[in-house]
Amino acid sequence: GVTAAALAEAIARAGHRGCRYAGPLEQAVRLAAAELREGDLLLTLGAGDVTSAGPAVLAILGEASHVSQETERQRS
Repeated sequence: GVTAAALAEAIARAGHRGCRYAGPLEQAVRLAAAELREGDLLLTLGAGDVTSAGPAVLAILGEASHVSQETERQRS
C-alpha cells in the first residue's frame, strides 16, 4: 500500500528535495509552525483530522507572535 512516508520519499526522488515525511499530525503541525516564514503559504491535503492542522499551526504562530510582541515591549 501507499503510506505518507513512501509518498514523501517518491516526491523527493522526483526532484522536490524539500519534501519530507513529518510524522504524526501533532509533529507535522509543530514542524510547519517552526519552518513557516512571513509570506509562506501552508496547504494541507489529506483525510481525517488533517483539517485541524491549519488552525493548530495558526494557534502556535499566534502564541509565538504574542511572545515576540511582549519581548519587544519589555525591551522598549
